[in-house]
Order: sequence, then structure tokens, then C-alpha cells
Amino acid sequence: MTWPTKTLAELVKLRSGGTPSKANPNFWGGDIPWISAKDMHGIRYHGAEDSITREAVQAGAPLARAGTILFLVRGMRLAKEIAVGETTCDASFNQDVKAIECGPNIVPRFMLYWLLCQSGELLASADEAAHGTKRIQTAQFLESTILLPPLSSQERIADILSAYDDLIENNKRRMALLEESVHLLYREWFVHLRFPGREHVRVVDGLPDGWRRIRLDEHAPFKYGKSLPSELRRPGAVPVFGSSGIVGNHDEAGVLTPGLIVGRKGNVGSVFRAPTPFFAIDTVYYIDGPVADEFMFQTLRSMPFQNSDAAVPGLSRTAAHSIEFVLPESATRRNFDDFARPTVDLIHVIDRGNTALTAARDALLPKLMSGALPV
Repeated sequence: MTWPTKTLAELVKLRSGGTPSKANPNFWGGDIPWISAKDMHGIRYHGAEDSITREAVQAGAPLARAGTILFLVRGMRLAKEIAVGETTCDASFNQDVKAIECGPNIVPRFMLYWLLCQSGELLASADEAAHGTKRIQTAQFLESTILLPPLSSQERIADILSAYDDLIENNKRRMALLEESVHLLYREWFVHLRFPGREHVRVVDGLPDGWRRIRLDEHAPFKYGKSLPSELRRPGAVPVFGSSGIVGNHDEAGVLTPGLIVGRKGNVGSVFRAPTPFFAIDTVYYIDGPVADEFMFQTLRSMPFQNSDAAVPGLSRTAAHSIEFVLPESATRRNFDDFARPTVDLIHVIDRGNTALTAARDALLPKLMSGALPV
């Protein structure tokens, strides 16, 4: 059966977001998530960094009910990726975001997966707005055409794809709990000083004997990543790290050991583990070799890295190197690594599983959305 072609204008309406007055403290800090580009990661939006009050909504702030599709239509992020997802609770959203209100002939989750499937075309349609910001024009977006199966088929397609995303979400929650357990162990040992064998260790000047307060560059100096534009990356299994994490793959590692990555530009102070050889691009610093252990990962996560550039967020290497921290003696660090390693290894296993699930979903997506794979 051939599916009819419809324009989005026949199926959906777009609603604009907005920002409540920052001058009114009664509008902010409530229980309603206020979603902006920085919160739009993945395709399920459970909350946001900022929140507004019921009073702000009553004053006109937009409110999207749970299950609404939110779509980023303006911002530099549109130079490289589409940001779209479904709210899992009532939420508000800012002026760079549109809420897609689906009519009776299209299932919201089917619309979500259609947008994911069309991400390449949507990125290509983004033009330049003020100050070089990318923008997807509403009129052009609504002129887009979509193959529209019957509602029952839309539901089945959405259910098939959602099953993958449900597993991915569950895995993310598991990883978050495991990460928290390792961080709590770190705090127990190195903040509260309740590490194994502490009763047999003398305390000298407030620190266990053998522990010392040093600067970051004395133990784990940052190394600079190297430029590797996406068009120069060759297909391969080596992860390429930027300040937001893995941003692609390459066939050659720039760093031949596992290591730690710290965001230098953009996502300042973000910290990631690389359990295998990797490539660090020029938006990050990295640490490699034996000092890149779990103790150092947790310590870096706890450091007060600060932006040093008003124009483009940036982390000064000199300023970072001047940060002091307490370095335990090597036996305690190795002991901690031994305790934490099974949990960290499990996190990596689950993360690899999510990568495989995402690839499987993305392979199914165009076949289901085009009708090439019957449901």
C-alpha cells in the first residue's frame, strides 16, 4: 500500500517559546522545567537546569504538556546537529525552541522519529540568522512533506523504535547510579578520610602520613588535543573526543593509552574517561599514562574549573594547573582503583551496549519511516 504525501502544515502547528522576565524573582526557581538548547540531549526531556513558577505561566510563559515534541529552531548547535525530543513532564521552553502540536492525523512519537530521520535535510535547510546563528525557518519547515501511514501503522512504528529508546534510557539510569556509587566511594575515602587501614595511619598537619597537597601540574599536567576536522576523519574504531564527549571516530589514535579528557573550549571543565586509545581534538586537554586513573578522574570532576574567556567559553591551562588538591600516597590510590574498577568496567560495557542499540535503531529508522520495512 502506498502512503499518501502530506505537508507538515496539514498535520501540525508550531508554538513559540519565551523567557519570563529575569527581573521578577517570583517567576524563577519553581517546579516547572524551563527547557533551552543546553537541556536538549537525547530524545526524552525529564527536566532542565532552570525552572520557572506557576506564576510565570499565568503571566504568559508557554507550557508544553507531557508528551509534547520540542524542536530547536535557532542556535549555533544547528550547524552540526538537530535537537528534538519529547517532554516526559509538563515543561516550559525558551524562544529558540518550538513546540510541535500534532493534529488528529499524526501520532506525536511518529512525528519525533520522522524528525530524527530527516535530520540531514533539516540541517541543510538551516540558514544564517543574526550574528551567524543558524535558524530553521518556520514557513519552510511547514512546507516539508511527509509520507503518512495510517494511524495504526504510525503507532506500531513508534512502538518499535521506542523499545530501543526505552532500553537506552534504562541503561543511562543504570550508568548514572553506578557513577554515583563510585563518586560516593571516592568521597568516603578521600574527603571524609574513611579509607581502609586509616586506623593505622598517623595524621600529620591534618593529612594522613604520606599524603600531600600539590598543584595539578605537579602530578597530572594537561596536554593539548590536536585539530581533526570531521572531513579529515577516516572510518575506524578509535573514538574522537571533544568537550561534549565522543564526537566521532577515526582510524588512528592520537593517544596510544587510555586517558582522561577535560573540556577546554565550549563545555568548559567537562571530564570524560577514555578506556581505550583515543583521539583528543583541539577543544580539549587530556591526561594519559598511569596518572590517568580513577582517583584522578574523580578528582578532576571535583575541581573548580572556571571559564576564562567571555566571548567563547574557555579553560586556561595555566589557571587549571594552579589548582591545588590532596594527593594520597600511591598504595591508597591503587587500592581505590582496584575497588572502583569493576564498577567502572561495567559502566563501559553498558555504554557500549547503548552505542549498539542506537546504531540498530538508526538503521531501522529510514526503513520504517519510508515503508520499506512493513509493520
